[in-house]
Amino acid sequence: LQAWVEDAMTEKNRDELGSVPPSGIYWIYQFQVMTLFDNLLFNDDRNQGNILIGPDWKIWFIDSTRAFRTFRTLPTPKNLKMCDKVVWERLQALTDAEIREELDDLLTDSELKTLLIRRDRIVEHITAMIDQKGRQRVLFDLLAAEPAAR
Repeated sequence: LQAWVEDAMTEKNRDELGSVPPSGIYWIYQFQVMTLFDNLLFNDDRNQGNILIGPDWKIWFIDSTRAFRTFRTLPTPKNLKMCDKVVWERLQALTDAEIREELDDLLTDSELKTLLIRRDRIVEHITAMIDQKGRQRVLFDLLAAEPAAR
């Protein structure tokens, strides 16, 4: 699958240019969504070269060629500090049957099982953060934070 983002730059380019996103909070929220998915899929190859930034400052995470490995641990749980509310609701509700219905033809049984194990670990991790810090400090609304949405 290939998609093209016109006038995009990589995170590495952005960093070298010293470009600052117009909304810091939206930027942070997008990185937290990316971090959650990288932990869920066990994509441990995220780097500044495979994060694209569109002209609207939306982040596109690309090159997930090392995803869906069969590790039961999370690659970077310490980087997962917040979660989008919609993603949180879906993570909690996601069932084995739903995963298998969507991905059975694409992933091995072992990849499916470890995906669900990592999902459970993420839910445990976020639940612990909510218990410790409160929902207001852990859960956010990405769409409401989007600059165009304000």
